[in-house]
Amino acid sequence: MRKIDENKRKQIQEAVYDLTQSDGLVGLSMGKVAKLAGVSPATIYIYYNDKEDMLSRMYEQVKDLFDAGITAEIDAAPTLVDKIRAAEWHFIKKFRQFPKQAVFMNAILNNESLVDQKAKHYADEMAEPVSQLFSQTQKDPEFMKMDAVVATGFFSLPLQLAQDGATDAQLEQTIEMMIKVFKK
Repeated sequence: MRKIDENKRKQIQEAVYDLTQSDGLVGLSMGKVAKLAGVSPATIYIYYNDKEDMLSRMYEQVKDLFDAGITAEIDAAPTLVDKIRAAEWHFIKKFRQFPKQAVFMNAILNNESLVDQKAKHYADEMAEPVSQLFSQTQKDPEFMKMDAVVATGFFSLPLQLAQDGATDAQLEQTIEMMIKVFKK
């Protein structure tokens, strides 16, 4: 049995992030990943069973990275509006800090069939603080009732703008507009 080399795993993951940025996930192959990572295709199978396993485990890692600390930030905010703002800024900061992982995350969310049920379940568990925040808004009479899918799309706009290079002032303006629309 070959020895696990964390540097090689990181090279593989970086190759996946780079290929996701340049080519997307659908055409991603183990051969392309291996070539860009500078490893043999067989080396990838030391770390992952197949493409689905590789994308799934990486998705879980990115969820850990992006969701770390979100509960504390939401809980520290005094009002529901402040909690929404805190959640948005939490993810904006993460998207800016980890742009390759943000592109990967978006690609997975647009191609969920590429990851296994375990990864989907894990992502749902990690999203619980944001789900609870959404539930709070739905119970508050000051906020518009909104389908969760619509809310997700609506609240992802600042994140997309952050990825596109929007300034803090533009992002704050977008968040304020979003909150005004969401409140009755």
